[in-house]
Amino acid sequence: MIKRTLKKFLSLPVNSDETWQGGIIPMADVLGIPPAKDADEMAMVLWRSKASELVHAKPILLAGESRLNGMVEVMLDLCMENDFPFRPVQIECNDRGLADGLSNLLRDSGRP
Repeated sequence: MIKRTLKKFLSLPVNSDETWQGGIIPMADVLGIPPAKDADEMAMVLWRSKASELVHAKPILLAGESRLNGMVEVMLDLCMENDFPFRPVQIECNDRGLADGLSNLLRDSGRP
């Protein structure tokens, strides 16, 4: 399903005024509690549209899927659930490894 939704996302026109910011935050940080062994497997994925200031969040179990897949899934949810008729010109991420993975995944998607 992610591949089909990603293909639809990549077919959308690019909005040169839009930037999305995303990241994965450990659930212990979200809840403000000391990290526990089980909590290491839980995290919150957040995406934010800078232009609209809309924030989309979803908890994920890191043991059940890759961090990159979780990031992409929630990014696609942000777009599809809010009926954005475009995709952002720029995507920013709070983690260098995830940023590189997103860059590789979206490498040939084109820019305006």
